[in-house]
Amino acid sequence: MNPIDLVPKALRRAQLVLMRMRFARSVRPHRVTALGDSITHGLGNDADAVLNLGLHGETTHGLLRSLPYYEHSVAGASAVLLMIGTNDAWQNQTEGIERRLEGIIQAIPADKPVIWSSIPPSGHWAFNLRRVAAVNRFIQSVAEQRPNTAFVDTWALFTDERGFLNYDYFLSDRVHLSPAGYRRWTKALKDALP
Repeated sequence: MNPIDLVPKALRRAQLVLMRMRFARSVRPHRVTALGDSITHGLGNDADAVLNLGLHGETTHGLLRSLPYYEHSVAGASAVLLMIGTNDAWQNQTEGIERRLEGIIQAIPADKPVIWSSIPPSGHWAFNLRRVAAVNRFIQSVAEQRPNTAFVDTWALFTDERGFLNYDYFLSDRVHLSPAGYRRWTKALKDALP
């Protein structure tokens, strides 16, 4: 048995959030703070440009609870990258997700530029694609109404002209992005930066 399996999931998550909070308070000023899940985490860190607080397994509920700990990191950034909701969809926990997403975006200062990516498409069987599409329409609507907010449509980035998943942009789990997927997403994010 793996020793990590003996540590309750909630305790591991709390330890990760605490570690991220300490890291976030110790860094120099940066251009972008990235908030989200493991897909966001996969963008990596650039010591001078990006403070990546993406957390494996993060959900909208978890990020909403963690935002007070990230206040310093958000305030010190010139922009915030937000991509969250994949794990909610994967765990079939989208009930109330719109309310949680509103809470997240409202916790980010209104004058802070936000680049908000939709929940990416997935070929994983657990995804309710219709529900995720509805959530993405909600994200786009809120982003369009909020000043200083750009919307990045990951469905358009990662599907073909017929709307089918382009597997070149995904790892074999059909959830996480491949290097080609990250290159494509990074370009769209950079194009959206103020």
